[in-house]
Amino acid sequence: MKIIEALKPLTPALALVALVLPAGVSAQQPQIDLFPSTAMEDLREAMEHLREAAEHLREATECLRKVMEIAEDFETDMMPAITALQNEMAEYDKLNCRGAVSDERAVGEVFRDALKDGGQGPQMVVLPTGSFRMGSPDGEADRYSDEGPLHTVNISKRIAMGRYEVTFADYDRFADADSRRTRPADRGWCRGRQPVINVSQEDAKAYATWLSAQTGRTYRLPSESEWEYAARSGTRTRYSWGDEIGVNRANCDGCGSEWDDEQTAPVGSFEPNAFGLFDMHGNVWEWMEDCWHDNYEGAPTDGRALTSGCGSDVRAIVRGGSWVDYPRTLRSAHRYRDTPSGRTFLVGFRLVQDLNP
Repeated sequence: MKIIEALKPLTPALALVALVLPAGVSAQQPQIDLFPSTAMEDLREAMEHLREAAEHLREATECLRKVMEIAEDFETDMMPAITALQNEMAEYDKLNCRGAVSDERAVGEVFRDALKDGGQGPQMVVLPTGSFRMGSPDGEADRYSDEGPLHTVNISKRIAMGRYEVTFADYDRFADADSRRTRPADRGWCRGRQPVINVSQEDAKAYATWLSAQTGRTYRLPSESEWEYAARSGTRTRYSWGDEIGVNRANCDGCGSEWDDEQTAPVGSFEPNAFGLFDMHGNVWEWMEDCWHDNYEGAPTDGRALTSGCGSDVRAIVRGGSWVDYPRTLRSAHRYRDTPSGRTFLVGFRLVQDLNP
């Protein structure tokens, strides 16, 4: 290609030489015998070859021009496809050995997933992995026997947890999308940023399934151990802020807030814990994935939910306490139970999302 480009400027000159050179010499013309006749014949033959070469060069130049036009058209037409392929390969480079896209979100990062219907999911916070002592020691004030034995749980699987309890605004989008469902009652406390109430564990699981389908991510209820790990957020005290309930740190009967024993508070009305989670103590009880067991004998130590050996009268675990409960029920270690199909104005929920390694 470089040779052709270098010869292109010579093409007109070569053609001119070919035109002015005589094609032959007449026998009647006087000749100056500067060269032997054989040399003249050789020169004419050479020039004829040169004219042919010049013509081939013109044809090659025209062909090259057309090839360059085709290449330019190809680049213009195919660039979107090439860009899409490059992006797809970039995503492929992120794949882990199981073929799932790796999550690169940092610990503490807050995010919301886009929904297929054009909205956004609930705010989620990426939690750190780690170990903790689950339950309460024998000497803890207001302790119940079902909070033991104290045991170590390792949360090694990466998860994100709802920054707030699921709100009416979050849940109503789901309820409106299903013609078989009606919006849960709000007791006249408004909707929007109020934590959703009057939802069963079954309702919460249905919402998680819908949210997973809308986002392409895996949402679910937390296990009891995941919830306590998140509520403690690295502490061993009765509450995430210390051993005393304090004033205006949560919503309960005796918490010193404007909503105490009156109604739920809008989510995020109090300071978050060290993991960036709000309302882990008080406001509404929260549904867990686990079924009720009377203690932690044989409980999983890897963060999994305990859903076997539940007995004939299955009860689901709820955690965190509510706006009508005394401070002792808001302790990080406190546990309670309710009927999975039950709906009350004391119970709501928050979700977790499984993150890829």
